[in-house]
Amino acid sequence: PIFTSDLTIDKFVFGGETVGNIALKVDNKTVNILSANMTLSGEGNDLALLGKYMIDSENFDLNLDVNQLNIKSIQGFSLGNITDGKGSLSGQFKITGNASEPKVNGELFFKDAGFRITKLNSYFTVNDEKIALRNEDIAFDNFSIYDENGNELGVNGKMTTQNFRDFNFDLAVKADDFRAIHSKATDNELFYGDLFLFTILKIGGTLDNPVVSGNIEINDETKFTVVM
Repeated sequence: PIFTSDLTIDKFVFGGETVGNIALKVDNKTVNILSANMTLSGEGNDLALLGKYMIDSENFDLNLDVNQLNIKSIQGFSLGNITDGKGSLSGQFKITGNASEPKVNGELFFKDAGFRITKLNSYFTVNDEKIALRNEDIAFDNFSIYDENGNELGVNGKMTTQNFRDFNFDLAVKADDFRAIHSKATDNELFYGDLFLFTILKIGGTLDNPVVSGNIEINDETKFTVVM
């Protein structure tokens, strides 16, 4: 049997945030191949996914063009853990392999990005930075995150994964007078307050068994509570 589909969703909303208009076209006019063409538009978003899925081998060959994806549009997928999103993401990616071992090549760019971590009540910004995806490697090259006072936390190194579920770390983290937490008891009843720190860390190991070495100094302006 041969099928064609043409699905459109106008003003798709998830987690209380309007994502945009989704158009999805899929067919199997070529034997054992699903051809897909998906676009996301509206709300300032411009995204296109074009390519093929080979049914017999379960491999895919996809091109993802993210011309602009507003952070506010996708913060609903964090299920309330991220709010006050601003700025956008962009990048071009080649996706091959299969669901068990996907291969992704491309670069993800942050433009005037900002977001609040709900439980920390801390607002962070990422300006004109990028994350490079090179098959199994997710690379951070002088990747900088800033707190509300403009203090920097820098990340260098890479994470390695074969399935985007299990990760190995090889990262260096450095921060000076960085406000990591700015919360009240109503935000998180286990720990709250203002936490300023200076740190130089080396992070290795895996997601299940991370290995962290280095120093963390709590700065004088910290007023922080941990409930025992």
